[in-house]
Amino acid sequence: LEALNIVEQAPSSLLAGGGDAAVHLMSEALKRAYADRLGHARDPRAGATPLDWLLSKDLAAMRFATIDPDRAAAGVAPAMQDGDTTYLCVADGQGMMVSLIQSVSAAFGSGIIAGDTGIVLNNRVGRGFSLIDGHPNHYAPGRKPMSTLNCYSVMSPAGEALVVGGTPGGDGQPQWGLQALTGLIDGGLDVQAAIETPRWSNWPGTDPADLPAPYR
Repeated sequence: LEALNIVEQAPSSLLAGGGDAAVHLMSEALKRAYADRLGHARDPRAGATPLDWLLSKDLAAMRFATIDPDRAAAGVAPAMQDGDTTYLCVADGQGMMVSLIQSVSAAFGSGIIAGDTGIVLNNRVGRGFSLIDGHPNHYAPGRKPMSTLNCYSVMSPAGEALVVGGTPGGDGQPQWGLQALTGLIDGGLDVQAAIETPRWSNWPGTDPADLPAPYR
């Protein structure tokens, strides 16, 4: 069903033709559906399988967008449900603003729960370090690795809080923050318009998990 949802994104004429483009698309759709089945399907006694999400049109559109029509994917990872970073901000009528960003790094963090609290411990430490000698984030006792977590606040010259903001997205965080802030400050957009402006990304950025081997 997920594979059907993915190929549904393509024109019916391409699928009906049965040529190499159709075979390629269906093969790539199945790779992604298989990866998601392996990553999320389980015995109900061991936990819930997120069928509504796996069979959603939104996930299908996201998976379809990752298919290169000219190249087969060598490996496909399961799609992560709901992401792993949460950002929120709030302001009251007196101008007090709070900005919070929290991440467990991978979808299930370290896989360790803190006692009976239900809190998943993160694995961001392992993600940020490098094993290359001389690397600025070389693994060593007592060190803290670089993190992609990023949020911002804007103050007036008099020190009054004007705007707080942020977003999930790893290395996308400073990029999208830059775009939102230039829209607000230089473009004169209101907050809603700045949020809705189309986004672009440079990738990979600085996250060791996304960089080629010589830079990890």
